[in-house]
Amino acid sequence: MKQFPLRLSWAMAIHKAQGITVDQVIIITKDMFGTGMGYTALSRVRTLEGLFLIDLHPNKFYCNENVD
Repeated sequence: MKQFPLRLSWAMAIHKAQGITVDQVIIITKDMFGTGMGYTALSRVRTLEGLFLIDLHPNKFYCNENVD
């Protein structure tokens, strides 16, 4: 019999993640559709080491050119 490790995890929509902070996050950007979703998703994780981007689409991130 062979075994493999399991880790308890869960998934949630970006808008449901507002207001929480996590140690690790996997972000799949291809299905992002709203302004600000990229920022909200990226800002949930504490460190860059805990950030995993899958199927990255840079056009899903918007920046305001007027911000100083």
